[in-house]
Amino acid sequence: MGVHIQWFGDTGFGVVRGGSTFERFGDKFTFVCNLERTGDEVYVFAALASSPGEFNRKVFRDIQYELNLIGVRNATWERLKDDDKKIVKVKT
Repeated sequence: MGVHIQWFGDTGFGVVRGGSTFERFGDKFTFVCNLERTGDEVYVFAALASSPGEFNRKVFRDIQYELNLIGVRNATWERLKDDDKKIVKVKT
């Protein structure tokens, strides 16, 4: 299991890719989500997985860990499911 964050220059926008057999950028990935960073905060949105359960607690923790390594201290996660929007704020 692995995740990779690709940032797009100094725009503050990035994308996370990963999966159960993912080891490095370029590998086949089974989930993806978008990031918008401002300072030490990030907004995580538009997550998509190839199958139910592919985006799980371990993936969440792995992403949080990677964000913490680059100085992100607070993350706001957006989840849309069946027209129901949930917002979760966490410290990385």
